[in-house]
Amino acid sequence: MLVNNFEDSPIGELIGQTLSNVKNMIDSQTMIGEPIDMGAGCVAYPVVKITVGVVNGGGEYSAKKLSKKATRFPFAGGSGTAICSEPIGFLINNNGEITFSTIESKNITGEILKKLTDVLNVYVQNLAKKWKSEGNNEDI
Repeated sequence: MLVNNFEDSPIGELIGQTLSNVKNMIDSQTMIGEPIDMGAGCVAYPVVKITVGVVNGGGEYSAKKLSKKATRFPFAGGSGTAICSEPIGFLINNNGEITFSTIESKNITGEILKKLTDVLNVYVQNLAKKWKSEGNNEDI
């Protein structure tokens, strides 16, 4: 029996279920992480690149053993999904001034520590500005 509508076929159902499951796993919270409040009006958001690979396949058995009551050929199918996440930088909101600091090195741990140091420097600078704006003339 030939199926005219792809979604009504067993392979269409398999692909639909796979994509639905991938959609449930990945959302905006996956790509933009929880905000890190650095105080003094500075908030950093970790940003991650998500790569998804999906493979689906299937086929129908021979019609030789198909009974007259059957409406479809017997079907065999399978699917696989691979998901990779890679940190790519930080979105920084410094009192309304928004910048994006990228991670360019393959040494991810070292690069993340370097970027966190940059964010901490902004935090300390903001604390110093706040300290002086409150009327303190001494350096921190």
